[in-house]
Amino acid sequence: MCYTYKYGKTNRTKNKKNDLQLMEEILAAGYIKHKFALRLQAVINRAKGLSTSKISLFLGMNINTVSDHVNRYNDGGIEALLCDKTRKPGTVPIPVNLKNKRVSCNIQINK
Repeated sequence: MCYTYKYGKTNRTKNKKNDLQLMEEILAAGYIKHKFALRLQAVINRAKGLSTSKISLFLGMNINTVSDHVNRYNDGGIEALLCDKTRKPGTVPIPVNLKNKRVSCNIQINK
């Protein structure tokens, strides 16, 4: 279990099956925008047990931003991290083939 602190509250990262592996594959593919990569890296490192302060120093973001990304992941999974309200309509945050791979992983898990 991983914990992150925000405004005096303790939140833990909910590790979902294959999510950590899939996030690492998305990063390794290299087709992802920098801001999405930072979000994924924050959650991956938090799930691996690094402290929120170390992650924020390493990635160059505020401690509360790291906590926000963890909370966002806990609420909506990987899709919530890759969602961007400021992106132009019609552009996808990750390639369709990687999304299809995610769906196939979920289908295999549910069998």
